[in-house]
Amino acid sequence: MEPIRALVSNGTFREVLATHLSRLTAAGVEVIPAEAAPGAPLSLEQVLDLGRSAAVVFGPSAGLDGRLFGVAPDLRVVALAASGYESVDLQAATRAGIVVTNAPTPAGSEAVADLAFGLMLSLARDIPGRHQRILADRVGDRTMGRAVFGRVLGIIGLGQIGKAVARRAAGFGMRVLAWELDGFWDAEFAAHHAVTRVSLEELLRQSDFVSLHLRLTAENRGLLGARELAWMKPTAYLVNTARGGLVDEPALVEALTGGGLAGAGLDTILDHGPDSPLIGLPGVIGTPHLGNRVVESVHEVVAAAIDDAVAVLRGERPRYLVNPRVYEIGVRPPLAGARKAGP
Repeated sequence: MEPIRALVSNGTFREVLATHLSRLTAAGVEVIPAEAAPGAPLSLEQVLDLGRSAAVVFGPSAGLDGRLFGVAPDLRVVALAASGYESVDLQAATRAGIVVTNAPTPAGSEAVADLAFGLMLSLARDIPGRHQRILADRVGDRTMGRAVFGRVLGIIGLGQIGKAVARRAAGFGMRVLAWELDGFWDAEFAAHHAVTRVSLEELLRQSDFVSLHLRLTAENRGLLGARELAWMKPTAYLVNTARGGLVDEPALVEALTGGGLAGAGLDTILDHGPDSPLIGLPGVIGTPHLGNRVVESVHEVVAAAIDDAVAVLRGERPRYLVNPRVYEIGVRPPLAGARKAGP
């Protein structure tokens, strides 16, 4: 019997692989050896080469598209150790009968919400800038910042992460507005947590802080452009812990340099590229996609990815299924030898 092989292309997963290796071994799955810098995803060339013999690819990474799916006959599941799934060509995977899963776990959502609030506080009080001035000049900058407590928070996207941010806002006495697509609005949650549903324009005009929590799609790319940013107060702050493509970069640079915004906290700053004019811009705090990168969250996300991958290998439906249509078209048959994942 041929071994069931898994390629771990996700850099974060590889950082904690040793801890979870026994779960894969207990399920009859062996990991394909791969060399990469610590914490870095595999390259496109590595994914296409090593993934040819894989039954599972643990992403996200480059190369999760038709180029791989067409040359990997054993591939049954792409299991993403992340909540986002834009790294996978879902249509190509579905056509090939390959199941795609993600891991929108509670700990991951809470970790991203923590970071969103950390960016709000850092922006309002310029915590990073004041620390750097102490280091550089040994002089304290005691100019006044802005309050977070009691302000108006606008949440764009009231999914798991948006809800976690709303719960935190209650502790800060904030009035919470939210914008969400029809069909995704959770009226019960909104009523219980005093979240008011408004139009996007009303949210942007009223909010002191705007926090983005949407998945990036073709429809919402550039959702906040020049017109939308002009609706915001010049004293307002934009926080993006979702995806950089949700905001038009030139428009954001213009708003920040032209006095249209007080500042921006961007966990997505590198989405715009290493030479982005946003990097180093006054009033901008950037972090490199730290969203769910806390110990507790990463281990929960990785465990969820493994559990769903093993479920698919055994012919079972996974918990976090991204492309349900694959079961209508027809999934690739389960592989012999897959066992339930260990503890």
